[in-house]
Amino acid sequence: MRPLALSMEGFGAFHERVDVDVADVDLLALVGPTGSGKSTIIDAITFALYGSVTRYDDNRAVEPVINQTATQARVQLDFELGGERYRATRVVRRTRKGATTPEARLERGAEVLADDARGMTVRVGELLGLDVEQFNKTVVLPQGRFAEFLHDKPADRQTTMRRLLDLGLYERMGKAARQRGITARAQADGFGEDVAALAAALSDERRAELVTATTALTRAQRVVAAALADVERADAELAALEARRRDHDTALAALAAVVPPVGLTELDDDHRAAP
Repeated sequence: MRPLALSMEGFGAFHERVDVDVADVDLLALVGPTGSGKSTIIDAITFALYGSVTRYDDNRAVEPVINQTATQARVQLDFELGGERYRATRVVRRTRKGATTPEARLERGAEVLADDARGMTVRVGELLGLDVEQFNKTVVLPQGRFAEFLHDKPADRQTTMRRLLDLGLYERMGKAARQRGITARAQADGFGEDVAALAAALSDERRAELVTATTALTRAQRVVAAALADVERADAELAALEARRRDHDTALAALAAVVPPVGLTELDDDHRAAP
């Protein structure tokens, strides 16, 4: 997941709207005096995605993210994942009893993937492959909490790393390979039984008959091949004769079209009658 742009208004240390554009930045460092809002930017990214801020012990607490001089907080995060662009938007508004999230929306282009706070958090977890706790421990690493990941129980740390590195893929591949191996083994055993049955039924007499039949088929194949060669030669000679016949037909038609000139018959009669 790569952040592209962040917009905050009434969130944490920022009362007025603040826009952060990092689309063209490969390496970013947030510097400034204590209290200038560096951590608030990280909090805003986490809140836009999961609807919670890691510095608060209760992930369900949303009222503390609202600036003390504002009545609502709005956060919008544009990010890229898998070559596609997403937009996560959350709005938190004060109420008499605390605060609520009247707007939460996750979009991929023109497609709305989630339009409520709970559904959006679940969808983000599916996209990133991390829940908020794992995201905070492996991606955000908030101040003073880096050691939490290192001091987690081995099983919990292993689960986090498996999800982060998608090691479950290899478990699925292994399971599929084992299943295919079982199927192939069953097929091989079945074929082995068939081969054994055929071998048992193949006596010396039957083997000799098959050898004789194979020899006869080989001789017949040679005879057929020779006959096919003769047929091909005859076809070539026939084609040549057909071409010569067409030439003769053309010449005969030309001769038939010849008309004797007028008076040729009388001239021939006079010639015969002459002494």
